[in-house]
Amino acid sequence: MFALEDGLERDGSGAYDRLVIAPTISPGQVSDVQGPEIQVRFEGYEKFVDGDFLFTERPVILIEIEDATGINLRPFPQFARLEVELDGRERIDLAEDFTYTGGYTRGQVRRIFSLPPGEHSLEVKAFDNVGNRGSAKTTFTIVNESTDFELVDTAIAPYPNPFQDEVDILFRLTQDADVTLKVFTVSGRRIYEDDSIRGLAGDNVLHWNARDEGGGTLANGTYLYKLEATFRDAKGKETTDDFVGRVVKMR
Repeated sequence: MFALEDGLERDGSGAYDRLVIAPTISPGQVSDVQGPEIQVRFEGYEKFVDGDFLFTERPVILIEIEDATGINLRPFPQFARLEVELDGRERIDLAEDFTYTGGYTRGQVRRIFSLPPGEHSLEVKAFDNVGNRGSAKTTFTIVNESTDFELVDTAIAPYPNPFQDEVDILFRLTQDADVTLKVFTVSGRRIYEDDSIRGLAGDNVLHWNARDEGGGTLANGTYLYKLEATFRDAKGKETTDDFVGRVVKMR
């Protein structure tokens, strides 16, 4: 240490080698044993859920982080970093992208990624100032114009099922396409068809009033529905995909 008296008449120096440096907050001072709460979403995709499609090769990830003891942005110890693990192999430090949004207990990361088409996963890891770890993992698929066309089977679902008077059929496309809905009895007799549906890349909802082509009401029972989607590329080449499922009418 060095000290200088007012007036510059006297100065002084000294040393001390037993100064203890301790964390501002230590586990013994608080009862917090939970890591930060982390929410991951993507800019422009307010209804994003795990496994969704992103129709851009430069998605903007938004990460909300909150913890009562604050977010640790220091790289010490080395493992306690705010980072994202991309596709299970690449680790990216996020500390420089973090901004506080509600005092020292809450903040957000906004970062742009450049990713090739296909399936991807990311896991965000964060630590609070006590050393508790929190994480959040999500998966998504990047889709562009060169992506193979698909009517995604795992994303097709009628709701409600069983239904009483009407039903919505949720479906997902990797590209814009013309869609046809056909409904059959279990014996194979077609009772309804709508070929005027324009499906958009991403999630779609198709509403059916559960009436036949003549407008008549249906009897209780099980019915088969078939979705057919046709995609036409820039050269006019057509690709078709379809799906068959069951719905049950029950009063």
